[in-house]
Amino acid sequence: MGFRGGEAVSVMVQAFQERRDFLVKRLRALDGVKLSVPQ
Repeated sequence: MGFRGGEAVSVMVQAFQERRDFLVKRLRALDGVKLSVPQ
């Protein structure tokens, strides 16, 4: 994969984490919803 492949993976991981954090924050704001942060 080389350096460029690793860089692309890092970008995808960062995007996933941002989407995950966004959804976790919104879901936790709902009454009665409890969840753990997925890895």
